Amino acid sequence: MGLDMYLRLRHSTEYGKSFDTFDNAYGSDWNCTTKIYDVISWRKANAIHKWFVDNVQDGQDDCGRYPVSIEQLHKLRFACHAALDCYEKGDMEGAASEMPTTSGFFFGCTDYDDYYAEDLHNTSVVCSKLIKTLKANEGRGYFTVEYESSW
Repeated sequence: MGLDMYLRLRHSTEYGKSFDTFDNAYGSDWNCTTKIYDVISWRKANAIHKWFVDNVQDGQDDCGRYPVSIEQLHKLRFACHAALDCYEKGDMEGAASEMPTTSGFFFGCTDYDDYYAEDLHNTSVVCSKLIKTLKANEGRGYFTVEYESSW
Protein backbone atom coordinates (compact mmCIF):
# COMPACT_ATOMS: atom_id res chain seq x y z
CA MET A 1 0.00 0.00 0.00
CA GLY A 2 1.04 3.56 -0.50
CA LEU A 3 0.70 6.61 -2.65
CA ASP A 4 0.89 5.64 -6.34
CA MET A 5 0.60 8.33 -8.98
CA TYR A 6 0.30 8.27 -12.76
CA LEU A 7 0.52 10.79 -15.57
CA ARG A 8 -0.97 9.49 -18.80
CA LEU A 9 -1.25 10.72 -22.37
CA ARG A 10 -4.43 9.80 -24.23
CA HIS A 11 -4.61 9.94 -28.00
CA SER A 12 -8.08 9.61 -29.46
CA THR A 13 -8.84 9.41 -33.16
CA GLU A 14 -12.37 9.47 -34.53
CA TYR A 15 -13.36 7.55 -37.64
CA GLY A 16 -16.58 7.16 -39.59
CA LYS A 17 -19.86 8.91 -38.91
CA SER A 18 -20.23 12.26 -37.24
CA PHE A 19 -22.23 12.78 -34.07
CA ASP A 20 -25.02 14.32 -36.20
CA THR A 21 -25.67 10.99 -37.90
CA PHE A 22 -24.66 8.67 -35.07
CA ASP A 23 -27.22 5.85 -34.86
CA ASN A 24 -26.33 4.00 -31.69
CA ALA A 25 -23.52 1.99 -30.19
CA TYR A 26 -24.73 -1.15 -31.96
CA GLY A 27 -24.93 -1.45 -35.70
CA SER A 28 -23.22 1.85 -36.48
CA ASP A 29 -19.96 2.07 -38.41
CA TRP A 30 -18.84 5.00 -36.22
CA ASN A 31 -16.09 4.31 -33.72
CA CYS A 32 -13.44 6.05 -31.68
CA THR A 33 -10.01 4.66 -30.99
CA THR A 34 -8.03 5.70 -27.94
CA LYS A 35 -4.47 4.82 -27.07
CA ILE A 36 -3.29 5.44 -23.52
CA TYR A 37 0.38 5.92 -22.74
CA ASP A 38 1.71 5.76 -19.20
CA VAL A 39 4.13 8.68 -19.35
CA ILE A 40 5.44 8.51 -15.79
CA SER A 41 4.47 6.86 -12.56
CA TRP A 42 5.64 7.86 -9.11
CA ARG A 43 5.63 6.05 -5.80
CA LYS A 44 5.16 8.17 -2.68
CA ALA A 45 6.29 11.39 -4.39
CA ASN A 46 4.05 13.36 -2.06
CA ALA A 47 5.33 16.83 -3.08
CA ILE A 48 4.30 16.13 -6.69
CA HIS A 49 0.97 14.77 -5.51
CA LYS A 50 0.36 17.86 -3.36
CA TRP A 51 1.05 20.07 -6.39
CA PHE A 52 -1.58 18.21 -8.42
CA VAL A 53 -4.13 18.31 -5.59
CA ASP A 54 -3.61 22.07 -5.13
CA ASN A 55 -3.28 23.09 -8.80
CA VAL A 56 -5.30 20.57 -10.81
CA GLN A 57 -7.79 18.92 -8.45
CA ASP A 58 -9.16 22.04 -6.73
CA GLY A 59 -8.00 20.70 -3.36
CA GLN A 60 -9.88 17.40 -3.71
CA ASP A 61 -7.60 14.48 -2.78
CA ASP A 62 -9.98 11.76 -3.89
CA CYS A 63 -7.94 9.40 -6.09
CA GLY A 64 -9.85 10.65 -9.13
CA ARG A 65 -8.68 11.09 -12.70
CA TYR A 66 -8.10 14.73 -13.64
CA PRO A 67 -7.27 16.43 -16.97
CA VAL A 68 -4.02 18.38 -17.01
CA SER A 69 -3.62 21.31 -19.41
CA ILE A 70 -0.44 22.31 -21.19
CA GLU A 71 -0.43 25.48 -19.08
CA GLN A 72 -0.50 23.37 -15.91
CA LEU A 73 2.41 21.30 -17.24
CA HIS A 74 4.37 24.54 -17.74
CA LYS A 75 3.56 25.61 -14.17
CA LEU A 76 4.57 22.24 -12.73
CA ARG A 77 7.85 22.28 -14.64
CA PHE A 78 8.56 25.82 -13.40
CA ALA A 79 7.77 24.85 -9.79
CA CYS A 80 10.05 21.81 -10.02
CA HIS A 81 12.88 23.95 -11.42
CA ALA A 82 12.44 26.59 -8.73
CA ALA A 83 12.41 24.00 -5.93
CA LEU A 84 15.44 22.22 -7.40
CA ASP A 85 17.37 25.49 -7.60
CA CYS A 86 16.70 26.08 -3.90
CA TYR A 87 17.52 22.47 -3.02
CA GLU A 88 20.87 22.58 -4.86
CA LYS A 89 21.79 25.75 -2.93
CA GLY A 90 20.96 24.04 0.36
CA ASP A 91 17.90 26.23 0.87
CA MET A 92 15.38 23.66 2.08
CA GLU A 93 12.94 26.36 3.21
CA GLY A 94 12.95 27.75 -0.32
CA ALA A 95 12.40 24.29 -1.77
CA ALA A 96 9.55 23.79 0.69
CA SER A 97 7.95 27.06 -0.35
CA GLU A 98 8.04 26.05 -4.04
CA MET A 99 7.16 22.34 -3.79
CA PRO A 100 6.20 21.41 -0.23
CA THR A 101 5.97 17.81 0.83
CA THR A 102 2.81 16.57 2.51
CA SER A 103 2.06 13.79 4.91
CA GLY A 104 -0.73 11.32 4.59
CA PHE A 105 -1.67 7.73 5.08
CA PHE A 106 1.20 5.79 3.41
CA PHE A 107 2.47 8.97 1.65
CA GLY A 108 6.08 8.22 2.46
CA CYS A 109 8.90 10.43 3.69
CA THR A 110 8.47 14.21 3.93
CA ASP A 111 12.21 14.98 4.00
CA TYR A 112 13.85 17.26 1.48
CA ASP A 113 16.43 14.72 0.40
CA ASP A 114 17.91 13.19 -2.74
CA TYR A 115 14.70 11.23 -3.43
CA TYR A 116 12.72 14.46 -3.32
CA ALA A 117 15.17 16.09 -5.76
CA GLU A 118 15.12 13.05 -8.05
CA ASP A 119 11.30 13.11 -8.21
CA LEU A 120 11.37 16.82 -9.09
CA HIS A 121 14.04 16.34 -11.75
CA ASN A 122 12.24 13.40 -13.39
CA THR A 123 8.94 15.29 -13.32
CA SER A 124 10.53 18.33 -14.95
CA VAL A 125 12.02 16.20 -17.74
CA VAL A 126 8.69 14.48 -18.39
CA CYS A 127 6.81 17.80 -18.42
CA SER A 128 9.25 19.15 -21.02
CA LYS A 129 8.77 16.09 -23.23
CA LEU A 130 4.98 16.16 -22.84
CA ILE A 131 4.81 19.87 -23.70
CA LYS A 132 6.94 19.26 -26.79
CA THR A 133 4.77 16.30 -27.82
CA LEU A 134 1.52 18.22 -27.36
CA LYS A 135 2.79 21.20 -29.35
CA ALA A 136 4.18 19.03 -32.15
CA ASN A 137 0.90 17.13 -32.51
CA GLU A 138 -1.56 20.00 -32.52
CA GLY A 139 -4.21 19.25 -35.13
CA ARG A 140 -3.27 15.56 -35.46
CA GLY A 141 -5.94 13.90 -33.42
CA TYR A 142 -7.07 14.57 -29.93
CA PHE A 143 -4.39 14.47 -27.21
CA THR A 144 -5.12 14.86 -23.52
CA VAL A 145 -3.04 14.46 -20.39
CA GLU A 146 -4.48 13.18 -17.15
CA TYR A 147 -3.29 12.67 -13.59
CA GLU A 148 -4.51 9.91 -11.31
CA SER A 149 -3.48 8.79 -7.86
CA SER A 150 -4.23 5.86 -5.63
CA TRP A 151 -3.55 5.39 -1.94
